[in-house]
Amino acid sequence: MSSELRVGFVGTGTMGAPMVERLLDRERALSIHDVNPATAASLRERGAHWAPSLEDLATRCNVVLLSLPGPAQIKSVVSGPGGLLSKLEAGSIIVDLSTNSVQTARELAAACHSRDICFLDSPVSGGMKGAREGTLVLMIGGDATALEQVRPVLEQISRSIFHLGPAGSGSVAKLVNNQLYLCGQVLFFEGLVLAAKAGLDLSALIEILNQSGSGGVHSLLADRIFERRFDDRTFTLALAEKDVALALEAGRSLEVPMPATAASHQLFVEAAAAGLHDKNFWAAVELVERHANTRVESEVSGQ
Repeated sequence: MSSELRVGFVGTGTMGAPMVERLLDRERALSIHDVNPATAASLRERGAHWAPSLEDLATRCNVVLLSLPGPAQIKSVVSGPGGLLSKLEAGSIIVDLSTNSVQTARELAAACHSRDICFLDSPVSGGMKGAREGTLVLMIGGDATALEQVRPVLEQISRSIFHLGPAGSGSVAKLVNNQLYLCGQVLFFEGLVLAAKAGLDLSALIEILNQSGSGGVHSLLADRIFERRFDDRTFTLALAEKDVALALEAGRSLEVPMPATAASHQLFVEAAAAGLHDKNFWAAVELVERHANTRVESEVSGQ
């Protein structure tokens, strides 16, 4: 790869768009592509070059960042018909910022390596706020030398960059991160409904959890649940189900028993089947409420 980094970005949705905005502050020659051109309209107005196809983007760039929904889309963009591998020059680097499966990350890394192209799995943590502010945490698997080549680009969207080992390592770290958070939320949902059915003042309970140290990150969602803010689609229930399913897949491939994760995943599956898949993931509390015939409220409630 030449010393000049020609950067492209595929996927200008919820997370991708704010990352592109950060990059546009410096990467004036940035090329972008998305299956839905409308999502990129404001980015084009800011100066991003619109690539009408993946092949067009690949001919313009030697570094391509991805922010896509999941393994199927990532595989299609990288190695599918008309994908990036059909046109990227030898020595190019693909950085996948999506939440991917470990197996897919390793397969794509091997496919890229056969074309003398490097694939880094680099999922992110920090949400939309981190994407907007350039404070994401990057968990990276793949070649360390390639990482150093693209580090100046990645530093524009992140506050911390961790190189964790060979291909797939970043994906493992992200899946563990999401597994702990999402499955922990299921316990929080159950606890809230239990307390509500017992007639406790839930506002007082949240204060107790916070002061005792038991609430942690989970109790931060309490107000959103009390206010029934389920239409906030920053992290849909469908995405939560997908991420926990990927963690279970990794557990099976590495022969790690994960019964608690499996039980939490089942709640997300049932909540999605109940019509909540497009709601925010914390809408899964509604399923627990239905089974318990109890509604979580911030005032004293009882049955």
